[in-house]
Amino acid sequence: MKMDMKTLKEKLANILEVDTTSLNGSTLLSEQEQWDSFAALSVVALITEYTGKQITVKEMEGISTIDDLLRLFNCTKTEI
Repeated sequence: MKMDMKTLKEKLANILEVDTTSLNGSTLLSEQEQWDSFAALSVVALITEYTGKQITVKEMEGISTIDDLLRLFNCTKTEI
């Protein structure tokens, strides 16, 4: 089962403490007020929980938008 945009937006909105309507695929995570090291760690934990795999620092550094994050979830999920 792949992660879908709706589910990811809900989970990310919870982490960032924002409304899901403020998020879309092209939303830059770095421009979100609540995007900090804790939020990044929460996303890493979410990826690990969802996929059963840990991502590398390099993979996380390649994430700038929600679309990037969705691709990482689904790419990582298919590699299990």
